[in-house]
Amino acid sequence: MGVGRNEALRIAEAVRNAGPRGLDAWLAAKAYDAWIRPDWEDIKVDKMEEVLYLKFTQHRELREELISTYPAQLMWGTKRDAFFGIGPDGDGRNELGKLLMSVRERLKDEGGYDISDSS
Repeated sequence: MGVGRNEALRIAEAVRNAGPRGLDAWLAAKAYDAWIRPDWEDIKVDKMEEVLYLKFTQHRELREELISTYPAQLMWGTKRDAFFGIGPDGDGRNELGKLLMSVRERLKDEGGYDISDSS
């Protein structure tokens, strides 16, 4: 089922303003499950990486915090999500951690960010 541009903008705004936690956005988005694109499972990791890259290039403080984690392995320690996080048993896929490390590496490769003093 498709959704028009105005409706898509309204949905995006509702999700964006759902609350301060990622869980708030996720819960708000669940109300629109009927409009999920059919290939979502195939593209969601790429879309998440794109969003993370934009987030960290647009917010200097967040970018500096991410870069300061170099070269640590990053893990999302949630028990609720075994795909993006480590899951309840600690053996989840940790896709968010992998994506954050990929974005951090991309920012580092693009230059202009001093990571030499990071530990």
